[in-house]
Amino acid sequence: MRRVWPVLVVLMLAAVAGPAQAQTGSGLLFFGVPGMKVLSDTNIPARASGELVISFHGDSTAGCATYGLCGYAGTILVRPSAGDLAFVTYRRGSGVGHTGYLGLGPGQTGYTTSARVQRSTLGSPGATCADAESAFFSTEPVGQSRRGSFRIRLLASGGSLLQTRCAGPLDDDLAAVSPAVTISVARALRGRTTLDFSGRRAFAAHGFAGTISSTLAVTLGRPSTESPSNPNFPPGIKTQRTRTVTEQLRLVRVDGGLSLAIHGTENPIVCRLLDTCGLGGTVSLPAGPREVSAQVVAQGLASRPYSDFLTALGVSTAGHAGGISVAVFVNWIGEVRAGMSQAGTTCTDAAHTGGGSVAIGSLAGGLSSFGAFAGSWRTRCPGPDLVQASNGLKASLAPGALAHEQFTVTVRPQRSLTDDGYVISPRGRISVVLRRGRITSQVLRQPVP
Repeated sequence: MRRVWPVLVVLMLAAVAGPAQAQTGSGLLFFGVPGMKVLSDTNIPARASGELVISFHGDSTAGCATYGLCGYAGTILVRPSAGDLAFVTYRRGSGVGHTGYLGLGPGQTGYTTSARVQRSTLGSPGATCADAESAFFSTEPVGQSRRGSFRIRLLASGGSLLQTRCAGPLDDDLAAVSPAVTISVARALRGRTTLDFSGRRAFAAHGFAGTISSTLAVTLGRPSTESPSNPNFPPGIKTQRTRTVTEQLRLVRVDGGLSLAIHGTENPIVCRLLDTCGLGGTVSLPAGPREVSAQVVAQGLASRPYSDFLTALGVSTAGHAGGISVAVFVNWIGEVRAGMSQAGTTCTDAAHTGGGSVAIGSLAGGLSSFGAFAGSWRTRCPGPDLVQASNGLKASLAPGALAHEQFTVTVRPQRSLTDDGYVISPRGRISVVLRRGRITSQVLRQPVP
């Protein structure tokens, strides 16, 4: 991902990343954060070697019977390849701070994480789930400590590095024993060093016990730094000054909920590979998310009067909105609950991996949905990966909604989903009621579309 992407695509990623930041391949961009000014964006190429191995089994002392996980045992293998260590230097108030993340992608194998998990039940022959995920992953954003250093963890609360379609522990369970590196800001910004994540630790949490072993090392290359007000575009790229006006929306309430009816595929070859033969259950996302962030964004040429942008946002009638692109972004995170049954046993679990992202916008005229995406919705039970599935959700906003102080974004299913080994039927709907909030403006130079 590079800055030559259309800006609305980058803004769409802001909804996925959260209320204050959007991850791109060359760093972090901030939108609408009160009092924050980005000073520089540093990107350091990173190359990984070694691997992360998690060996686990259902353990009675860890409570496996409570969750129906006693019959599972297996190995999760993580082998990332190359990526970036990205930092943003910013000013907020009278102080200067840094934040960043380490992002790594799959190597020549085509995947980052693989799992092989055996399931055994009394009176039933054992079966094996074998799966691999190729998603690019990033660590949680890290902030500067008082002593001017970062603590970078591979596994963190809310992370998705270990998630596959097989049963197994989540990143949350191993965050306390995760391989980690502490590095000073000055050393990181110089690049040309190696981050050593090697080590071995035991764990016991949420029904599973085992070991986490790492030989992973990340070698940093030569850094490149640019100013967001004067980015370094390749020669020949035509640019123009654009203004982005962002209004932060405040959550009033969330009504309803979404659920997924899950069934293993009837294809005998696929269901044996992923151990989904005869599997069925429900995954649900109730109302009451843990966190919701939302913005309305208007963008156009910086030469346009500011009143045009406010009119496009629906908070003024003094300007002309024609030619100003408008988009509404909503992101929420909440608890997902799963109940999956197979061969006479039931796995029940809950995890903070539920949620989704909505993008509603139009380059001209009224607003229309062009994206509603579920999170992974993975628990420690076996189940589909909604990130990899073709999403069947649709977001809607009533005509003229932006002319009101308060409006509702509704997300509902529009079709069934499919994922390797699974057939998924979404049900229900979620209504997010939002109220207008603080408006900020930023002018940047961007490539001409």
